[in-house]
Parts: sequence; C-alpha cells; structure tokens
Amino acid sequence: ARYAEKAGWNLDLSWVHDSLLPAKWDGDGILCIAGVNASIDRKVLHYHKPTVNIGNEHEFPAPRVAADMDKVVKLAIEHFTQRGFKHLAYYIRLGTKPELAKCRVFESGAAAAGVTFHAINCSSGRDRERLRQLSRQIARLPKPLAATAQMDEFAVELIQAGQIAGLRVPEDLAVL
Repeated sequence: ARYAEKAGWNLDLSWVHDSLLPAKWDGDGILCIAGVNASIDRKVLHYHKPTVNIGNEHEFPAPRVAADMDKVVKLAIEHFTQRGFKHLAYYIRLGTKPELAKCRVFESGAAAAGVTFHAINCSSGRDRERLRQLSRQIARLPKPLAATAQMDEFAVELIQAGQIAGLRVPEDLAVL
C-alpha cells in the first residue's frame, strides 16, 4: 500500500462485487485474483496490460504471486486445535476452483490433526436468504465450532450467521 501511494496508484476494488470493470480505464497494470469470475478473467486479459495474479488459480496466463495455501491452512488448524477445538468447518461461498481447492486442503489437514471436518456450502441466494440458510447450517453443527473461509468478507458472513443462530462468538463459533 505504501508503494502504491508513492507510485500514485489507485487500488480500486469497487468493481469486484458487481463484476463491472471501468469502461475507460487506462491504468499501468492489473492485480487480479484469477479463477473467481471467468468473465472478469477474460476482460482482464483483454486490456493487454501487465498483469499479476495474486490468487491461487495456476492456469491463468499471467505471473502469479500467492500465499502458500498448505501453510496457511496448517497454521489455521494449529491455531484452532491449540485452543481445544475438535470440530472445524470451511465455508464454501462461491464454489470457485481456488475456494474448493482450499477446502480440500483444510479437510485433509483436519483429518491429519484428528479433528472432525464439516463443509458448509451456501453458495446461492441473496444476502439475507443466504445468511438465514448459513445460520441454519451452522446451528446444526457440533459446538464449539471453529470455521474459516476463503476471504475475510465471507468470514464476516460466518460471524453474522452465527449471531443470527444465537451462538456466542467466539465461544460457540470461532472464526478465522
């Protein structure tokens, strides 16, 4: 962020949620999270600007800089198990390839740690409907439950759904 400020970059993420790229944009380059939205992936490539993929999609034709997913998941599971959690969950919000890949790594890591794993799949519906559906799924799972998701904003949905279900956060539902 400091370099972006010095370079005069505008790190604009406002288009992410409505899938609309700026019509007359003339930037220096693109940082993208490939594999989340095929339409946006195609548009990004159409710009013919220097592009760096900061996601976990390996097949996107641009240089990639990403976190070590195995290490991230291992640290998350250690964090939860060191605090006594025996029931772990992963929230599948979009069903993208990177999200499903991380879910599989999380499931394997939970098995290796000797704890139970639950996939929470709530990838459809409008916001309120999805939160109600998510809260019902969370309410049915054993407690205390520790959960995570692909992105911070999805983790916030877990917290909101837990509160709708009447759970205490983080006592009944811990979210990372």
